[in-house]
Amino acid sequence: THPNFRDLKLPRVWQDDAAAADSLVGTPRHLSLLVERAMIAEEQGQLDAAMEALKLLVHLNLESGDRGEALAYLERAKGIGSQDLSLWERSFEIALESGQVDQAAEDGRRLAELYRAPGLHRKAAGVFKRLTELVPDEWDFQRELAQSHAQAGEVELAVEVLERFAKKKLQKQEDELARLAYAEILSIDGSREGARERLEGLEDGLFRKRQEERRETLRRTLWAVGSLVLFLALFYDLAARRALGLTLRQISADNLIEDGQHARALERLQALEARFPLASVRFFELGVMLEELERKAR
Repeated sequence: THPNFRDLKLPRVWQDDAAAADSLVGTPRHLSLLVERAMIAEEQGQLDAAMEALKLLVHLNLESGDRGEALAYLERAKGIGSQDLSLWERSFEIALESGQVDQAAEDGRRLAELYRAPGLHRKAAGVFKRLTELVPDEWDFQRELAQSHAQAGEVELAVEVLERFAKKKLQKQEDELARLAYAEILSIDGSREGARERLEGLEDGLFRKRQEERRETLRRTLWAVGSLVLFLALFYDLAARRALGLTLRQISADNLIEDGQHARALERLQALEARFPLASVRFFELGVMLEELERKAR
């Protein structure tokens, strides 16, 4: 947004009164004086005069190549003259030329509102036509363009816009956007049986597609869970086998079997069994060892 006039650090060459503002008319292209003129007029409530000065500031700065200053004055002017068509048209043109999509969309929507108020729906359609050229795949712009044509009584043009958009989306397999376009056609003209048939087919296809997507999501989820469980089981079993190997080496290092201390060896293996009750090693190697030590301990 434009800085406050007082932040521009320009000298106040006259007092704030109507006579001072009028005295600036003689030098209409002096930038500093134009800023003064706009400031005085705005403070005095003379908004038309302030607007004219700001418009000239925009023009002169664009002419000199200072786009940043021009846009700042333009934003200031838009804040004062929210109903001034010429301001929004200029802002819209600048945004389009510079490829500023967000600014062009904001200005374009406001400009279309101003056109629609007195019933200038063809002009509103022109705004959205240019926005669709800037961003062809934006559904909101396509819908607004079609609605503007319909409000102007150009139903065939409205349907043509939507059908062209739907065809493009079908080619890209973007069925949801195509469905929206056909639904919009029927909201404009309910007698379009071709659009109705395509809409019903798309809705049926989308329903089946969503069902398949849900089934595929379930399959992937089950596969992921199963893989995780298998991985954890393998890790658990590997940890049990490693623990068994360490325990057997300790038993051997302590000469428990050679010294006939079978009960102590049995205790260590039973402790290992309690740590890994579900490991496969417990039911095979460890199980055999426990039975043998229990027999020897008795």
